[in-house]
Order: sequence, then C-alpha cells, then structure tokens
Amino acid sequence: MSYKVKFSDYFNNLLLFTNIVLWIFIIYVIFISLIIGNILDKDYKTLIIVLISLGIIIIIFGYWFYAKINAFRKSSESVGESVGESVESLVKRRTLNEKLRIIEKLALYLYEDKYSIKIGNRIGITLISIGVIIYIVKYIL
Repeated sequence: MSYKVKFSDYFNNLLLFTNIVLWIFIIYVIFISLIIGNILDKDYKTLIIVLISLGIIIIIFGYWFYAKINAFRKSSESVGESVGESVESLVKRRTLNEKLRIIEKLALYLYEDKYSIKIGNRIGITLISIGVIIYIVKYIL
C-alpha cells in the first residue's frame, strides 16, 4: 500500500514534534533547574511560588496546544484536506489492530485521546499539590 504524503501530514508531524520538544524543555530544563536550585539554596518561598506557577503554566499549555490542533483541523477541513477523515481512518485501523507508524500513534494520542490535556493536567496538579504541601509543612505546621 503506497502512502501519499499531503501537506497537512507535514504540518501534523511538525505540531507533534513541537509538542514533544516543548514538554521535554518544560519538564527537564526549567523544572529541574529551578526546583533543584531552590532546594539547594533552602529558599522554600520561591520554591513554592515556582511550583504553583509552573503547575498553572503547564495546565494552560496543555489546553492551548489542544486548541491549536483543533484550529488546524478546522482550517484544513475548510481548505479541502480532511484531517478528520484521516484521524477517523487511523481510529479504524487501530480498532482492527493494524500496524500504525509511530507518528500515526502520536497523532491519535493528541487528536483523539486528548493526551496533551491529560498530561498537562496531571503534571500541573501534581506540581501545585507539591507546592501546597511544602507550604503547609513549612509555614503552618
């Protein structure tokens, strides 16, 4: 089966890899450097502020990225390239247990399963909870 690549496929791939790179940047670079630096300096007030603000930023980023994906889907459908049909065909292929390429699996995770929102909410709520727990332990108890 030959697979003809459309422009929307290139743009989808770019969106997927941008999402992955931004998540890695947010989690590893900013998260680890800010939090470990504040823990080593024993600056707990700044650590609490950083944890809570990073949690809020990550939650907003998850919703923002999903909104961008939906906007792209709607604009490409109006031009004539039906991204919705390609996602529906991927869902059918997944239910039939056909082999999917990694980029197709990522597309399903972001488009159909809304993993950008789920991951953003989980990480964000975890960071906010850690910040609140540190505040309670350090300043209330």
